[in-house]
Amino acid sequence: MSNSKGYDVNSSAERSLTMNVLGITTECTDLVNGTAASFNRTGQEFTNTKDYQNKSHFFQSGDKSGNVVVNVLAGSRQDKIFTKLRRIQSSAPSNNKPMANFVYADNANGETATGTACIIQGPPQDDMANNIPTKAYTFLADEVDNDYDGVTDDIKQLLSE
Repeated sequence: MSNSKGYDVNSSAERSLTMNVLGITTECTDLVNGTAASFNRTGQEFTNTKDYQNKSHFFQSGDKSGNVVVNVLAGSRQDKIFTKLRRIQSSAPSNNKPMANFVYADNANGETATGTACIIQGPPQDDMANNIPTKAYTFLADEVDNDYDGVTDDIKQLLSE
């Protein structure tokens, strides 16, 4: 009698974070172990207002703005790139700031997350530590979104599988 189980094996080797800025696309390296990057919306795409009879009225604002946080090893190549990008973004004229676009891809399951038209919020916290310090760069994004490439948009099909 066989007692076999299926295992879901995930690997960070299947995941990548790329950045496009000034027309150059490059893979982000020197990311910290654990949460290397996160994408989240800060605005609410939908809001709910109750009327006098307690009925819900949903409003779709269309706000897709958010944050992309990238955690890097201090002093690394990626840290230096982000530091120089922040300085350029800070000093460039308002109508000519180089914006970054990020794409997270998990090739194992097809998940993608994107952050478009991103600007670094400010310098990250700098720590003097007795281990390898890390820095969290927060990018303000005009739009943050996620999806699964290669997966049908037919929700009825997904629910019946």
